Amino acid sequence: SKQVLRLEPLDMKAVIADTESLLRRVIGEDIRWRTVVDVATGQVLADSAQMRQILMNLALNAREAMP
Repeated sequence: SKQVLRLEPLDMKAVIADTESLLRRVIGEDIRWRTVVDVATGQVLADSAQMRQILMNLALNAREAMP
């Protein structure tokens, strides 16, 4: 079955900030974490759960790619 998307205007700075603490725990303490968000980052029309999943996947893929 397909996931039903709930599209809504999202402030990506807030989504990143809200997800950051979880991402820090998932990637581990041995990896230095730095978040840089462009001040021009605004809103996007997206599903908040899907955006958080995308951020999680990016972080986990980056962790796996490290030596």
